[in-house]
Amino acid sequence: DSFQIDTLRRTVGTVQSDAGNSATQFKSSQTETTTDHWKDCLLQFVTGSLAFQTKKITGYNGSTKIFTFTSGFTGTPSNGDVYEIIAI
Repeated sequence: DSFQIDTLRRTVGTVQSDAGNSATQFKSSQTETTTDHWKDCLLQFVTGSLAFQTKKITGYNGSTKIFTFTSGFTGTPSNGDVYEIIAI
């Protein structure tokens, strides 16, 4: 018998209040300053009205801390919503 151990790196954060937040972008609590550091990772909400929705990150601005997504969520995340980033 063989099995695979889950070795995916996971990072947790929260949505921050920003006038530009939308279904396709939002300001995050991440402290990473490298632009596109999180690009191509998955982001899944674990709280709020978007809980369990998962999208691929298409961009991250290290200066503004804003994530972008080509395919939007079903709504705008709320301030304080918790998400998990999954490095794939």
